[in-house]
Amino acid sequence: MRFIGRTFSSASGHYAIRVGNGAAAMRASALRDGTVNLQVFVAGGGAWSEFPVRITPTAGGTRLADVPSRPGARPTTATVNLRVRGSRWKASAPSDFCITLTSHYNGNYAREWGAVDETYERYAGITATSQLTSGQSTKFSVGVSATGAFGSYTGQGSYSLGDSVTTQFNNFTGPGSQGYQAQFTPASYTQYLEPGNCFYQDYTQPLVQDDSSREAGAGGIPSTVSPCDLQHGVSYKKYTNTTAATITSGMSVSEIGFTATTQTGWTTNDWIKYTDTGGGDWHTCGQNGDPASGSPGRIVTGLPNGGGH
Repeated sequence: MRFIGRTFSSASGHYAIRVGNGAAAMRASALRDGTVNLQVFVAGGGAWSEFPVRITPTAGGTRLADVPSRPGARPTTATVNLRVRGSRWKASAPSDFCITLTSHYNGNYAREWGAVDETYERYAGITATSQLTSGQSTKFSVGVSATGAFGSYTGQGSYSLGDSVTTQFNNFTGPGSQGYQAQFTPASYTQYLEPGNCFYQDYTQPLVQDDSSREAGAGGIPSTVSPCDLQHGVSYKKYTNTTAATITSGMSVSEIGFTATTQTGWTTNDWIKYTDTGGGDWHTCGQNGDPASGSPGRIVTGLPNGGGH
């Protein structure tokens, strides 16, 4: 993309963008017939519109002509409403065009419970446990809003938060599922484009993990894919290095009406363990693939889609 011009709208929203020194950039981007694609973008509003024009020489000088939608059609004028949501403007000279993004810390929200792991057992005779350790990285989706109003936050991107404490959760004996949660303190931030201070957006993300944990219901057991791994004469399986899987029941920040998803996995310092207490053969299955593949998603004990021993 080549920058060719900018402007500030009037109080009524009307504006005109003069190309000026951007004419050379337009010619460099044009096709052989002079057609060039333009885009009008509203700083901070996320609103934009694209349209083609044709650089046309005339007796009075070079002009930008409309490109008809089909051969032989008459040129038409398009009207596009580009709305700016939640932008704060101040009196600003054109030289204050915003180019530098800065973030400002606003404050903390109340503590929230966030899911950090889950275990699933399809039959009795298996005990599961999970340990959250220092150095394990948990990702939460970041809530972003153009206005900061309640209910206007949506998930955008993710934020990694390293755990600061070691937590050993209680053993869980199936069949069933178990969720493991830790407390997090979300924080509010505002992003500005400066020096003109002409745009902002609010966002929230976990600031710190607090020294508190609990077990909670994890919901239904996910379906798994074949093949499962047969555990014959194996007393336990301990997973310490697999790719993270998304847990949809994440953290709900009530003050802003936003529910974040949680992405967590096991590292060399953090582990999840299944122990056979019933004797006999048993199986470990992956939601997305073989548990030994490194990317199983959620791990489930039992045959695929509901089987037992």
